[in-house]
Amino acid sequence: MDLTVHGAPVAGPMNVTAPLEVEKIGKRTGVTTGRIIMIDMQPVEVSGYGNDLGKLVFRDQMEVRRPDGSPFSLRGDSGALVFVKGDAVAVGLLVGGGIKGGSYATLVTPLQRVLDCMGARLAG
Repeated sequence: MDLTVHGAPVAGPMNVTAPLEVEKIGKRTGVTTGRIIMIDMQPVEVSGYGNDLGKLVFRDQMEVRRPDGSPFSLRGDSGALVFVKGDAVAVGLLVGGGIKGGSYATLVTPLQRVLDCMGARLAG
């Protein structure tokens, strides 16, 4: 299967510096745009994945927010590919989100980290 975004094959992963304008196509929210405002975040504890998993700790995540404070993602968008806005360069996979500091924040795992853990690479 060929994965394309904006009519171009997905490329990447790309090393990110903040801020960076990004977008994703989620199952629940469709296409949304936002901005990576933080990289290499301190460990974040996340719950809500069911009693079997309990709290999970995510390290070295990226934080995405929208300027108006609305959600970049909602439950059901997890696993969506996050890419450079207007381009097909992948930067990460959406993990989840919630209210932080009065507005909605989304956690994104850098794509290279995911690929390294899986011993995989993007085709192409």
